[in-house]
Amino acid sequence: IRLPKNLRNLRKKQIENISAKEKNSVVEAIRKNKKEIAKKITEKNIIFKKYLKQKGVRNGSMLVDYGGWGTILNQIEDSTDFKFFKLLLFINYEGYTKIVKSLTQSYFPLLPGSQNSLNAIHLSDIYEILFNGNTQTTLGYRKKDNLIKPIMDNTTTLNDPEAIDAFDKGVISFIKTAEHYCLDTSLISSEDMLNILARPIKFPTLTEANYLGELKFESSITGKQRNKLIDKSSIKKAENHLPEIIKNYSSNYRTYEKQFSWVEGILTMIKSDFYWSYYNLVKSNSEKILILIDDLVKNKINKAAIYGTGEVFFEILPVLKNLNISITCLIDSNPSLHNTELMGHKILSPEQGVNSADVVLIASFVFTKEIEKIIRTYSDNITIIKYA
Repeated sequence: IRLPKNLRNLRKKQIENISAKEKNSVVEAIRKNKKEIAKKITEKNIIFKKYLKQKGVRNGSMLVDYGGWGTILNQIEDSTDFKFFKLLLFINYEGYTKIVKSLTQSYFPLLPGSQNSLNAIHLSDIYEILFNGNTQTTLGYRKKDNLIKPIMDNTTTLNDPEAIDAFDKGVISFIKTAEHYCLDTSLISSEDMLNILARPIKFPTLTEANYLGELKFESSITGKQRNKLIDKSSIKKAENHLPEIIKNYSSNYRTYEKQFSWVEGILTMIKSDFYWSYYNLVKSNSEKILILIDDLVKNKINKAAIYGTGEVFFEILPVLKNLNISITCLIDSNPSLHNTELMGHKILSPEQGVNSADVVLIASFVFTKEIEKIIRTYSDNITIIKYA
């Protein structure tokens, strides 16, 4: 409907900034135009039904959405004569209470132990942006050349082919790694997958906060994908209220959801080791690998010698391959291994290896300090990357 002149500027306002008087005026405008609104809804439903039939949608077809409440899926079903099988990536507690009686399933389970991870994914726009990729938002439908065609909003597209490509390659790489190590699918439950996805949101590394923070999300107010998840103004705002946020955010996350698009990412940008100290976390091997990736990317390493040929070497080998970092040589203190090969790489003595390298990555947990001392006896200027 066409709003009265005095209300047209409301389109540019956020809902919390609209006064009670303005809200009452909107309600009154709706009441006066009830018949016109009902007529337009009926017309739009007719066009939408024709579009679905044109696409071959019928009873029993599947509707797929990102997740949360299942609101859009229910609205689509209510506007048609069809009964659909509805699938969500995840469903939160509020959504479960709404659709428990409908034919709706979710990939990630709603369990007592999964609610924190579900909340993290639900409150963040990161995965929705990446899953949608270059798919545009549909604003409506119109008839053209005897066909019903969608009206698309190209401002909501993720206009970063590198981000889409990186996400797709990450998914493919995960699958290939699982196949390479012949992982039994029964060992990885959907709950495990949920925790894997939730980890970068809840406990991001500095590299993740930097890169994912550049993604732009679609504002629920304007419908335009224009705002970065992390920008300079949000960092400055968080810095000004840092003690209060640190004290309250875990128990009052919904308060900070309204103020910041991704509070965990912002806190990591301000203080990179915040979560390790806040939760007193002990770093597992997988978390150490994430920190190693941070160091390698931050230092722009493209080749390195590896000091250590044991278990840790095999743990970090896939990381180096995925980052396209070439191994110049392997170094080991055991003389019996010198001038032999491992995985196609020659093993040298500490003196030979250090003198032939610009960067040495220490592949050891226990003897990191001792190895660093050995390296420094041969070179003071060499770059050392630690995996510890």
